[in-house]
Amino acid sequence: MITGVADAKPQKVLWDVRERLGTDDIVLSGVSAHKMWIGR
Repeated sequence: MITGVADAKPQKVLWDVRERLGTDDIVLSGVSAHKMWIGR
């Protein structure tokens, strides 16, 4: 789990979010590289 701002890499944040999502949960994203990471 992320413990500080310095550890907050987008890939890690998304990994942690996905670990906690339920099967019916939805993640929304704007435009940028993180949009591609969410789509994977």
